[in-house]
Amino acid sequence: MHLDTSSAAYSSVSVDMLADHYVKILNALSVLGTAIYEDIAKNIGWEDKNRVSRRLSELEGMQLVYKTGEKKSTSSNRKANVYARIEDNKLEVEKIPTKTSAVDFSSLLINKTKMGKLKQCELFQKEMFSN
Repeated sequence: MHLDTSSAAYSSVSVDMLADHYVKILNALSVLGTAIYEDIAKNIGWEDKNRVSRRLSELEGMQLVYKTGEKKSTSSNRKANVYARIEDNKLEVEKIPTKTSAVDFSSLLINKTKMGKLKQCELFQKEMFSN
Protein backbone atom coordinates (compact mmCIF):
# COMPACT_ATOMS: atom_id res chain seq x y z
CA MET A 1 0.00 0.00 0.00
CA HIS A 2 1.29 3.47 -0.90
CA LEU A 3 0.45 4.99 2.48
CA ASP A 4 2.51 2.37 4.33
CA THR A 5 5.47 3.01 2.04
CA SER A 6 5.17 6.80 2.42
CA SER A 7 4.85 6.54 6.20
CA ALA A 8 7.88 4.27 6.41
CA ALA A 9 9.89 6.61 4.24
CA TYR A 10 8.89 9.63 6.31
CA SER A 11 9.73 7.93 9.60
CA SER A 12 13.16 6.93 8.29
CA VAL A 13 14.17 10.58 7.73
CA SER A 14 16.46 11.79 10.50
CA VAL A 15 17.36 15.36 11.38
CA ASP A 16 21.00 14.66 10.48
CA MET A 17 19.97 13.36 7.07
CA LEU A 18 17.75 16.40 6.43
CA ALA A 19 20.55 18.77 7.46
CA ASP A 20 22.92 16.97 5.09
CA HIS A 21 20.42 17.19 2.22
CA TYR A 22 19.78 20.90 2.85
CA VAL A 23 23.51 21.64 2.88
CA LYS A 24 24.10 19.73 -0.36
CA ILE A 25 21.19 21.39 -2.17
CA LEU A 26 22.13 24.90 -1.01
CA ASN A 27 25.76 24.32 -1.97
CA ALA A 28 24.69 23.05 -5.40
CA LEU A 29 22.57 26.15 -5.94
CA SER A 30 25.54 28.31 -4.91
CA VAL A 31 27.56 26.67 -7.68
CA LEU A 32 24.80 26.53 -10.30
CA GLY A 33 23.17 29.90 -9.57
CA THR A 34 19.73 28.83 -10.79
CA ALA A 35 18.59 25.30 -11.52
CA ILE A 36 15.73 22.83 -11.68
CA TYR A 37 15.61 19.82 -9.38
CA GLU A 38 17.21 17.53 -12.01
CA ASP A 39 20.24 19.80 -12.41
CA ILE A 40 20.68 19.98 -8.64
CA ALA A 41 20.44 16.20 -8.28
CA LYS A 42 23.02 15.76 -11.04
CA ASN A 43 25.37 18.26 -9.38
CA ILE A 44 25.06 16.41 -6.06
CA GLY A 45 25.36 12.99 -7.68
CA TRP A 46 21.94 11.71 -6.63
CA GLU A 47 20.07 9.33 -8.90
CA ASP A 48 16.76 9.96 -7.10
CA LYS A 49 15.82 13.43 -8.37
CA ASN A 50 12.66 13.45 -6.25
CA ARG A 51 14.74 13.76 -3.07
CA VAL A 52 15.74 17.20 -4.31
CA SER A 53 12.22 18.31 -5.20
CA ARG A 54 10.92 17.39 -1.73
CA ARG A 55 13.72 19.31 -0.02
CA LEU A 56 13.32 22.33 -2.34
CA SER A 57 9.75 22.88 -1.18
CA GLU A 58 10.93 22.67 2.44
CA LEU A 59 13.79 25.11 1.78
CA GLU A 60 11.35 27.44 0.05
CA GLY A 61 9.14 27.37 3.14
CA MET A 62 12.19 28.31 5.22
CA GLN A 63 12.83 31.21 2.82
CA LEU A 64 16.27 29.93 1.84
CA VAL A 65 15.40 29.33 -1.83
CA TYR A 66 12.80 30.77 -4.19
CA LYS A 67 11.21 30.04 -7.55
CA THR A 68 12.62 32.49 -10.09
CA GLY A 69 9.42 32.47 -12.15
CA GLU A 70 11.17 30.71 -15.01
CA LYS A 71 10.45 27.16 -16.13
CA LYS A 72 12.85 24.75 -17.80
CA SER A 73 12.25 21.44 -19.55
CA THR A 74 13.14 18.28 -17.68
CA SER A 75 14.62 15.15 -19.24
CA SER A 76 11.05 13.89 -19.77
CA ASN A 77 10.11 17.16 -21.52
CA ARG A 78 7.96 18.47 -18.68
CA LYS A 79 8.29 21.99 -17.36
CA ALA A 80 9.88 22.43 -13.93
CA ASN A 81 10.36 25.48 -11.74
CA VAL A 82 13.80 27.08 -11.69
CA TYR A 83 15.11 27.74 -8.17
CA ALA A 84 17.77 30.04 -6.73
CA ARG A 85 19.15 30.74 -3.25
CA ILE A 86 17.94 33.72 -1.30
CA GLU A 87 21.18 35.53 -0.63
CA ASP A 88 19.66 37.94 1.97
CA ASN A 89 19.10 35.00 4.28
CA LYS A 90 22.29 33.18 3.39
CA LEU A 91 22.65 30.53 6.04
CA GLU A 92 26.14 29.38 6.79
CA VAL A 93 25.03 25.79 6.43
CA GLU A 94 28.59 24.51 6.50
CA LYS A 95 28.69 25.48 10.19
CA ILE A 96 25.61 23.48 11.20
CA PRO A 97 26.78 20.88 13.73
CA THR A 98 26.34 17.34 12.47
CA LYS A 99 24.93 16.17 15.80
CA THR A 100 22.07 18.45 16.75
CA SER A 101 18.51 18.04 17.90
CA ALA A 102 15.53 18.76 15.66
CA VAL A 103 14.60 21.71 17.87
CA ASP A 104 18.10 23.22 17.68
CA PHE A 105 18.28 22.75 13.91
CA SER A 106 14.85 24.25 13.23
CA SER A 107 15.59 27.18 15.58
CA LEU A 108 18.82 27.85 13.71
CA LEU A 109 17.02 27.88 10.37
CA ILE A 110 14.11 30.01 11.59
CA ASN A 111 16.44 32.54 13.19
CA LYS A 112 18.25 32.96 9.86
CA THR A 113 15.03 33.64 7.94
CA LYS A 114 12.67 36.57 7.78
CA MET A 115 10.14 34.62 9.84
CA GLY A 116 12.67 34.55 12.68
CA LYS A 117 12.53 38.34 12.78
CA LEU A 118 8.80 38.36 13.56
CA LYS A 119 7.61 38.24 17.13
CA GLN A 120 4.68 35.96 17.84
CA CYS A 121 2.39 38.90 18.67
CA GLU A 122 3.18 40.47 15.28
CA LEU A 123 1.94 37.43 13.40
CA PHE A 124 -1.70 38.28 14.05
CA GLN A 125 -1.73 42.03 13.68
CA LYS A 126 -4.19 43.50 11.17
CA GLU A 127 -1.41 45.05 9.10
CA MET A 128 -0.01 41.61 8.33
CA PHE A 129 -3.22 40.72 6.46
CA SER A 130 -3.96 43.96 4.63
CA ASN A 131 -2.99 44.47 1.00
